[in-house]
Amino acid sequence: MSNRNIPRAALKDGLFLRFFAPVPGGRLRELYSRPSFDIINPVPRKRTVFRQPGGCGLKNSMRIILCAACVLALAAAVLAAVLVFRHEQDQDTAIRELSGQGNALREKRQVTAEMSAAAEAVSALAERVTRLEVQADRREADYAWFAIGNSITVHAPNEVWWNGIGMAASAEDRDYVHLVAEQLSGMYGKTAVHPLYCYAWETSADRGGKLSMLDPYLDPRLQLVTIQLGENAEDLTTFEADFEALIRYVQEKAPQARILVIGDFWSNGNRDRMKQEAAKKTGAGFVSLEEIRDNPEYQAGIGAVVYDPEGNPHTVENRDVAGHPGDRGMQYIADRVTEALKGEP
Repeated sequence: MSNRNIPRAALKDGLFLRFFAPVPGGRLRELYSRPSFDIINPVPRKRTVFRQPGGCGLKNSMRIILCAACVLALAAAVLAAVLVFRHEQDQDTAIRELSGQGNALREKRQVTAEMSAAAEAVSALAERVTRLEVQADRREADYAWFAIGNSITVHAPNEVWWNGIGMAASAEDRDYVHLVAEQLSGMYGKTAVHPLYCYAWETSADRGGKLSMLDPYLDPRLQLVTIQLGENAEDLTTFEADFEALIRYVQEKAPQARILVIGDFWSNGNRDRMKQEAAKKTGAGFVSLEEIRDNPEYQAGIGAVVYDPEGNPHTVENRDVAGHPGDRGMQYIADRVTEALKGEP
């Protein structure tokens, strides 16, 4: 045994004993012992040094690594648990939000349905009131006229138009409806006239679905119905059939009424001819405006002066308004309608 295997304390004293003691695992542990006898200290001293033979550093490193691995595994488990917990929380939050959105959507649909029902009820009530007013007017009249048309027949006031009459007459008594009504009163007595703005029929993709707007004004006591429509219709694919259906709808609701179709004031392909054909197929009269169609002399023009119901003057500056019949154009239309009425039905 070399000195490097003997504990330093044993070498210092110069006297040692070597023996082996069993340890767990079936191995032997080297023990070095030195009994000490001297005159000064006769009592034997026993110093024992233990040394684990080779591999102690490796085992300690393994223990450290295992401990570190355990710590990392524990940290990973804690992190995973935290992530799972947060994920569950996020899912709960998302579920609550979706549930809230679903409730809000259901409430919105319910409110929309209620508003739609309320709008239908208001519309039905307004239709009922209009019907009653029209019937009351006609009971007191000798002659009843229903004028179906677009803005040439009647247009509500807005930012570029200042009177609820036919655009663009200078005053109420200058549009063709009032001019014809005056003639009818002279011919038949007191006349009840009800003009209706039907731009929606002209521009609708389903014109047949708009016919019900005429119902409050149609009844068997009507003597005259004029139809001045078409100038705003751009899609002419079914126009002739739609116009024919319009005339027949009026004939069904007001079988005693004489029906006159008024031709186009502005041209658009063969639209005017389609109206003539529809009138011919249904037996309705036709009033042609070919002589003044697209003629600026019969249009109001920029700078024309029109008056509101209070008599205040306004100058036409809008080109669309300016293109409508002025007083001269309105007089021409009224004259042609009156001539048709005086002729044979």
